[in-house]
Amino acid sequence: MFLEETIERLLTALPQCDVKKARTRFRQLYVAELSLVEARSVEAAMRELAQAVDPQLIPLTKEQRAAYDLAHALRNSLARSWGLEETIIDNPNP
Repeated sequence: MFLEETIERLLTALPQCDVKKARTRFRQLYVAELSLVEARSVEAAMRELAQAVDPQLIPLTKEQRAAYDLAHALRNSLARSWGLEETIIDNPNP
């Protein structure tokens, strides 16, 4: 399930089992997959969306926090190894 589908499912009235799956997928994307490649502006937007849709998506378990931190460390390491500056990655006006 891609991010757009996940957001759509969270925002529309669907059976509870679909909403539960969407919450799980959102958290997977937020904690690991997108955290590896997202700019900080995307990270902030994901947090805002989670807060608006379901504040219970924000608190992370100890394990989720560790995965989240690792994904960000990998992202930052990749950006440095590619010689990218933060201003390039997080430029709000490309």
